[in-house]
Amino acid sequence: MKKKSETVPEKVKKLATQVREARASLSFLCETCGLSRRTGRDASFLKTLSAALKAVEDDLATLSKNPKSSSRFKFLLDEAPDSVDLLNRLNSDFLESASCASAIWKTISSSLKIQAKTASREAISSLRMKLAHAQRLMSNSDRILAGYAALLESECSGDGLPRLSPPGFPETSHGTRSFLDLDIESLPDEDLLDRLAGIEDSSEDEPGRKVLRRSEGDFVEVALDKPRPVEKFFGYPTARTFFRKYLSSFAEGRENSPLLISSLPGLGKTHFTISFTFAMPNLTLILCEPGDIEKPLEKIIGELSLRPNRRFVMFFDDVDARKINWYYFRTHVGGTFNLPPNILVIIASNYEFPANISSRGRCFSFPLFDEINCMEMVHDYLVSIGMKSPSRELVSVIAADYVEEYGQRVFEELSPRTLVRYLDKFGADTQKRIKLLNISHDKVVPMPEAALFYETNQKVIQRLKESV
Repeated sequence: MKKKSETVPEKVKKLATQVREARASLSFLCETCGLSRRTGRDASFLKTLSAALKAVEDDLATLSKNPKSSSRFKFLLDEAPDSVDLLNRLNSDFLESASCASAIWKTISSSLKIQAKTASREAISSLRMKLAHAQRLMSNSDRILAGYAALLESECSGDGLPRLSPPGFPETSHGTRSFLDLDIESLPDEDLLDRLAGIEDSSEDEPGRKVLRRSEGDFVEVALDKPRPVEKFFGYPTARTFFRKYLSSFAEGRENSPLLISSLPGLGKTHFTISFTFAMPNLTLILCEPGDIEKPLEKIIGELSLRPNRRFVMFFDDVDARKINWYYFRTHVGGTFNLPPNILVIIASNYEFPANISSRGRCFSFPLFDEINCMEMVHDYLVSIGMKSPSRELVSVIAADYVEEYGQRVFEELSPRTLVRYLDKFGADTQKRIKLLNISHDKVVPMPEAALFYETNQKVIQRLKESV
């Protein structure tokens, strides 16, 4: 029987080969599948995986020269992360209970399936190469993680390797297993494309992937500041009811006609769309550039239709409805081209939509922000913080104080957007709350000035008319 130390070079050599193959496949896929342009969690995962594989390869080279050097992994030698640190980061930040193969499939599956959907006969051989590299990377990744951990554990004397925290029982998704079982070399072209299209895209059902941006022909995950919860929207009851019902109807598969939103700036077009989309667990928000509405839409719609288990809200914000060339919208949305049921288009503009465009979808216009809407928002805010029946006097005093701060140029505009900021500040200022409560008990209390709202709205309307 061989001694344990005599088997170490064989184990190291086998692992080193797997690592080299995995690194080569990862590099190839990043360059050919647009993975290098990913942002957010996808980019962090790929970067950490690449760094972990490189560190494992370097430390395996050290082990091949001196098997006893494995004992150094029991201690933190310096601040620079070694292979153990990077594997721990990979496990804790990205894998959790999932296998590494599943995490890779989640990251690259949509790109592979999109390329398969649009592949010409001449491009099939290139696609087969990409699929083969993906299979090799996925199958090697978990073998590397398990094999490397076992190697270090077996070579470290005493209590093993306490610094290493591998996942307990990693689970492999159904889509990952189906892809790894795919016979890439032998399947005829049409069968290969059909089989690939039918494999579950594991990113479809992941609720965390809530916001994507269209960038350079690809979808990249982006991080937004946490949107305001829908229960923190105050006033505008008609708007709240409309957005909740409309997006619920789409989320449940009952409606997907385009939604055209118009209003003056600052009334809530963007925040309502984002927050009410986030409130639906099966909706993903696609942030599109305003000018994208003037471009052919077949490609982006075709790509999203490949993920039928998830519903997408394509949001075109700050569109100048006066200047946009609506040809492709008329052709592909509400025209002869019917949107797939998992896609909803929402367009927001500071201007009214042309009649031939508004007739192709549902329209919603926010009412002007006046002293009545202002006081309704203040009333709802006070109810949300625990006041059962806020007095009209207290509501009036708070609204008037907000208007006064606007007059003192504390806020750049008179709008729901800045009123929400005022209320956040009001809630954190105990002295101001006590002061305004006392004022509300006076015989004469201040009122928000209606004329100021009217004048402000007219100025905004005039600026919009004069804008080129």
